[in-house]
Amino acid sequence: MKKIFTIFIFSFVLVLNSFSAKIDDDLNEVLTGSNYLIEDFKTISGFLTSEIGNLIGFTSTAGNNTPANVCAFPGISFGGNVGVTVAQFNINGFKSLSLDYIPVEELAEKMPPNLGIFVINPYLKTGLFGLPFLKADIGIKYLPLQFNIKATDTSLDYKNYLFGFDLRTQFLEDSLLSPLGLLAIISLDFISGHFIFTNTQQSTERVNVNSTDYDLMISGTNKWTIDWNMRSIGLKLIANKSIAFFSPFIGTGINLNTGVLNGNIGMDAEVTLKEIPPLTGSATGKSGVIGTVSKEPDSMDFRLIAGFELGFFPYVKFNIVYEWGGEIYSLNGGLKIQIP
Repeated sequence: MKKIFTIFIFSFVLVLNSFSAKIDDDLNEVLTGSNYLIEDFKTISGFLTSEIGNLIGFTSTAGNNTPANVCAFPGISFGGNVGVTVAQFNINGFKSLSLDYIPVEELAEKMPPNLGIFVINPYLKTGLFGLPFLKADIGIKYLPLQFNIKATDTSLDYKNYLFGFDLRTQFLEDSLLSPLGLLAIISLDFISGHFIFTNTQQSTERVNVNSTDYDLMISGTNKWTIDWNMRSIGLKLIANKSIAFFSPFIGTGINLNTGVLNGNIGMDAEVTLKEIPPLTGSATGKSGVIGTVSKEPDSMDFRLIAGFELGFFPYVKFNIVYEWGGEIYSLNGGLKIQIP
């Protein structure tokens, strides 16, 4: 990301001091293309915001699909899942972006092939009064996940708050007399948080402005921010069959998503244009360029679900859940205690 800000610094600037009219004019000419760079920043920010937003949404609604019989009233079930979600970065879509100044092919080479994020998903369920021949339970999950990483010239701040409900209804109970168990899950999740990446920059590059060579010196901070506030309604159908302590399951699901994703990429820097020795003139100014966008998450995502559950001890079960959504997938492992 440093390369973007080093090569392309175009911003409205207040010239604080200068030692020649020529260098003053040249600095202003270098920096008056701010509108073009802002549009490039908006385009890049919009694309990355969508990629990250969809990853966050899928991660927050994955897991917790274990097929065990639902809780009978007044039973309870509690536990949690730990997992990771990986999405293939749409590099071809990124290369197709229409940018005025930033070299998209060069930037695309620096993009990772995949994006990944981890999640912790604790939950609590309790049984409900059911209809005749139909059992149901209701669950709640809450996750305030936040961490901050700082290095010499870089910092990362991540926060994701998840609060949700789910209603599980058992249409068929897995038993010796039934071919399989069939479970339907309706869920409502509220997801909010942010991702803030900041790095400081000190760089010098030789540039040519109006047939005159200068050293362009940049000292400042680059910042990439995404924040999200989403809601997701999910419907999943899970079928399983227990074989002793081993219970494999498969299923499918769909999530309907609404909300807003806000993203911006920008810089706040001191820019100096300095004449090449033996000339000594220079001009310095403050610059600030931010490209801000607002997007909506993908309105719908479809997923296939597979996994298994192991029950070596009474009331205690371990599970592995895999969810696949095309170019994005999630793998979760969890431990659950269910009574009765």
